[in-house]
Amino acid sequence: MSTVIRWSRTAYSLGIIAVAIQQLIYGDSDFFSNVFSKGAGYHLLIYTWNVLFALSGVALLFNIRGYIVSLVSAGVFLFILFLVQLPHLLFFTDKAHVLFEWAPVNEASSFAGASLIVAGSYISEARFSGGGPGVAGFGSAGAGGPGVGGAPPALRWVEKLIPWGGFFFSVMLVLYGLDHFFYTSFVAAMVPGWMPAANFLTYLTGTALIAAGIAITFKIQLKWVGGLLALMFFIWFLFLHLPRAWHDPVGEGGLELRRVFIIVPWVGIALLLALSGKSAPGRRVPQGSVAA
Repeated sequence: MSTVIRWSRTAYSLGIIAVAIQQLIYGDSDFFSNVFSKGAGYHLLIYTWNVLFALSGVALLFNIRGYIVSLVSAGVFLFILFLVQLPHLLFFTDKAHVLFEWAPVNEASSFAGASLIVAGSYISEARFSGGGPGVAGFGSAGAGGPGVGGAPPALRWVEKLIPWGGFFFSVMLVLYGLDHFFYTSFVAAMVPGWMPAANFLTYLTGTALIAAGIAITFKIQLKWVGGLLALMFFIWFLFLHLPRAWHDPVGEGGLELRRVFIIVPWVGIALLLALSGKSAPGRRVPQGSVAA
């Protein structure tokens, strides 16, 4: 169990490192490009952001205070979600009625949720291994770090949100699932030509995303839903995003390659959700409440 958790976190870590490096190369960021005007200040922001984003991935990859890093990451993405992207969309544009324009909000929400899910995975790992404080990268009081569930005071509000990680991640699933119905021709165009019934597959996967989002939000059969979601993401990685990135790695600012980098972390997050639906030996753990 701990091995799967660690491999899932590795997939997430490698993905965000790759995204950060790519955005450093292109001098941009999906989290800010729609909000701030380009200029010297913007480029400084982007450089700083992507360096810190990459370093957070490195810290998670090598388990350097991974629990704390994931909580800080969650707090930052929640700040971007509620104090940057949502206000910008609702009050500074006239496009809130256009579903496609919610993409930056979706991305901020998904990374906030993913960070909370990763934080919860450290607690789950400690529980499954039968350990206590100091297990799985939490650090111990004697080592100068907090124990399991013992975040510094400034981060305790984030720690309390760990059980909500699935909800924030599900916002992305549901809204992107709706995209399959509102923008069917756009999504269907990404289906490989050798696959039949592109529109049907678009509706099918859209329905699957929406259903998964609802199930995760209400913590229904997380083991199966998370596992099937991970499988679907992996199939997309192999047969959809990887071939498209191979044929056009630099077009539209490296969009296809970035989709590859994004789908890999989501495989890991879906697996962590699946594992959160399992109970530790000798214990009954509420589904989805990885911090319970």
